Amino acid sequence: MSVIEAGTMADVAVGLLNLDDLELNALLEREARRQVELKPTRTRERLAAELEWANRQAWPGRSGTTDRLTYTAVVNTAIAANELTVGMSRYTLSEFVGIAPATAYRSLERHVRQGRLLRHPPASIELASRYEVVLRNETRRNPSQGTVVSSLVMQQPVHDAFRTRQGLSKTALLVIEALDFEHPQTAAELARKIGKHRSTIGRILSGQLFSAGLALETSNGWLRTDASLDELAVDLGTSGAAERTRKRNAEQRELYRLGLERGMKPRHWRDRERSFRESA
Repeated sequence: MSVIEAGTMADVAVGLLNLDDLELNALLEREARRQVELKPTRTRERLAAELEWANRQAWPGRSGTTDRLTYTAVVNTAIAANELTVGMSRYTLSEFVGIAPATAYRSLERHVRQGRLLRHPPASIELASRYEVVLRNETRRNPSQGTVVSSLVMQQPVHDAFRTRQGLSKTALLVIEALDFEHPQTAAELARKIGKHRSTIGRILSGQLFSAGLALETSNGWLRTDASLDELAVDLGTSGAAERTRKRNAEQRELYRLGLERGMKPRHWRDRERSFRESA
């Protein structure tokens, strides 16, 4: 999941709260493709400190890596919007992180319960919920000088090679992002950088990444190779997974819209989904 620069979104920051899910997803992808530095603001600096904190933390447990990815995705979106509160649906988040919508929702709920995010109701039932990034006292300072660097801004969607159960794990994604093409790093160094146990990183390096040809061990540590992720996705059978997810989520959004037109209440969506599929 490479980190890239995003376009300035000051002119759409307020409107972001009132976009429906399709519009929000299109906006995120469009801005992710733009190679323009973000104008530094106090809000972005405070959010950048939250992102730095998140990247330094150990995220334990089976859901730790997923929670780290979803939290940084929300914070990155807030940085791009220059707002502490942004609209974020489970479907948009699932497409960017490469997880199921239900998994994205459970992760957002964990962030809310653990005090990292505050959930605000949407402006209407047609729009996504809004999430506010909670700033901790120790981060209410100036974390950096000058322009917010590209490593703290918008992320690209997770590559197909790291999607579905057939793909590489999300922890492998964090490791491959931390690896360098020229400067070798040991498993212990990578573990400190990622916030995982050294033995976990060692297994990922010598197992998934080495077998996939993405990592090479040297006498001084591990290097990232120039192996193609696109070719790896084809070999793993995950090529096109992101596009399939987008199409499936678009179908869900359309069914939800049809349900609202027919007077469906949101809490009854799951029970009535099948009947709307059959009659749509």
